[in-house]
Amino acid sequence: MKIKFIINSGISEDAKNQVIHAVNDNFIEHDYSIEFTGYHRHAEVIAKSSAMQFYDVVVAVGGDGTVNEIINGIAGTESALAVLPVGTANDFAEFYSLPHNIHEACRVIKDGKVHCPDLISVNGKFYATAGGIGFPSKVVRFANKLKSSGAVGQFIRELFGSRLYTVSVLFSLMRKNAFSNSINLIKNGLPLRISAFSLIIDNQPFLGGNLLMSPGAVNDDGTFNICLIDEMNSRTEVIRLLLKIIKGQHVALSNVMTWSANELEVESDNEQDFFGDGDLLCHSKKFRMKVVQRALKVMVPNNYHNRNINDVSS
Repeated sequence: MKIKFIINSGISEDAKNQVIHAVNDNFIEHDYSIEFTGYHRHAEVIAKSSAMQFYDVVVAVGGDGTVNEIINGIAGTESALAVLPVGTANDFAEFYSLPHNIHEACRVIKDGKVHCPDLISVNGKFYATAGGIGFPSKVVRFANKLKSSGAVGQFIRELFGSRLYTVSVLFSLMRKNAFSNSINLIKNGLPLRISAFSLIIDNQPFLGGNLLMSPGAVNDDGTFNICLIDEMNSRTEVIRLLLKIIKGQHVALSNVMTWSANELEVESDNEQDFFGDGDLLCHSKKFRMKVVQRALKVMVPNNYHNRNINDVSS
């Protein structure tokens, strides 16, 4: 196999050293190269170049943000995505039960088992896990601001790890105008205008590690799951909602609507951030989402069972 490892430069020095040693130990018989990112969305540029150079596998060494960049570089190509999950958020890796032990994660790549999931396209950008507008986008913006704050950001990232998003939720709750966004959309053929707390369009059950946003969601059925939550009137209401979401119990609430579709158009009164895979993908008043079926190849563990399984080991 010809393999490109793309390492997010924002991970800790200890993680970088562990990855480099593991790669050198496990892939001595393969044609591989390692590159570090130098700026935001650089992994997408490297991945696109790697696909054009016919790399069999492009490996995301980082979290969901790194995964997203690489997906946008290789979607629709013959290059497969693999993940060494060492980032702040690892929802994509958790969905596939990818090992956190670096040597075991390398074994997944060498075994060569591939799954072909759907992707979600929003205004021309792809994402694989969860995305949307409203309060969650504000949380992502705050978390990314913390992570990008130089040496302080690196310290915060290492101190809190995946709990950084919990911290970001708490800080976002303190902001004004965090609980309502007026939007228009079409639901089951009927126009709907609502003042929404959040609109989530996802392709797997969990968001942010432990929020069971869409119980039972799968990523290869040709549809995405939609969760629309009406406006919240207080911080206490939001906290109660989050506690419900952790157990997936929010879907029974009167101010929550859930359904599935393969396309969705949304228009907001004001320009908003749309997040996907833990990164901010676009900023607009209008968003068009659609499912792109089997748009990606993903290296998965041998014990992963689902549709669209192939073997690319060589």
